Amino acid sequence: MVRPDRTISALIIARVVQGLGASMITPQTMAIITRIFPAARRGAAMALWGATAGIATLVGPILGGVLVDALGWEWIFFINVPVGLIGFALAWRLVPTLPTHTHSFDWLGVGLSGLGMFLLVFGIQEGHQYSWSGAIWGMIAAGLVVLAAFVWWPAGPQEGRWSRWASSATATSRWRTSRSR
Repeated sequence: MVRPDRTISALIIARVVQGLGASMITPQTMAIITRIFPAARRGAAMALWGATAGIATLVGPILGGVLVDALGWEWIFFINVPVGLIGFALAWRLVPTLPTHTHSFDWLGVGLSGLGMFLLVFGIQEGHQYSWSGAIWGMIAAGLVVLAAFVWWPAGPQEGRWSRWASSATATSRWRTSRSR
């Protein structure tokens, strides 16, 4: 007999893995649509994508409930195997090969974004539970400051707002110095 705690643990772990996979694939679909459809047809492609997502949001929980009720919770994962294989085959056949470019991963930008959003959202969502204490207001303020730093963080070593700001500040300083002489 299967212990209930292992069944629940397996379900939670499987849902986490499924969620991570979806979080990595979903943004790529919009990027592919943007790259393979000309501007005149892009709106229709985005509308089809949105309609599909809307239908999936409606039908998914109902179909999931039917599968769980009839066959067991494991089938909400097994059903994705043939659907994924069909999707992979269709993508292999229909999606053109797109040129790629090397990019570096902005770890500091990801950290600033994640930390700023955590501080802001946690502060807003849990503020009532902690009677809107000074610590909560501090979290919200810190979140806003960290998100502001994220917005101003450069895209690369010589790009972005920091380097433009630094070069314009240097030019302004030189101009003021030359005027005062």
